[in-house]
Amino acid sequence: MAIALVPEPRFKSMRDELERRLITRTPLRLPARLLVSSDHPFDVETIDVSVGGACVLVNQALPLGTGCAIAFEVQMPEGTRRINAWGAVVYDYADSENVQHRIGIAFVDMDAYSRHLLQRLGQQ
Repeated sequence: MAIALVPEPRFKSMRDELERRLITRTPLRLPARLLVSSDHPFDVETIDVSVGGACVLVNQALPLGTGCAIAFEVQMPEGTRRINAWGAVVYDYADSENVQHRIGIAFVDMDAYSRHLLQRLGQQ
């Protein structure tokens, strides 16, 4: 009886591959507003952020590649500051009841001040 050997996948799952990011995310639980296409913005909650992207909790599924804009406010030593970024959905993990989704957003654009604030958050 011959046994066929199947090569071990390089990554055990897509999530493992996504976790191999070059920029470390900073845990940050804050309310945020997410705008998808021309719809009205809806409330989400950030889980973690970096200059490269964010993970947020939402109450609906979003297809991979969906373009979006996110805005949230952070407390800095000089006061409350708003961060705005534009990106695309790169993953969507639903909970067991398919009620809440962890959405990964890869940022493709943001203003210089938002980038500066995210860099500072990553250094804290």
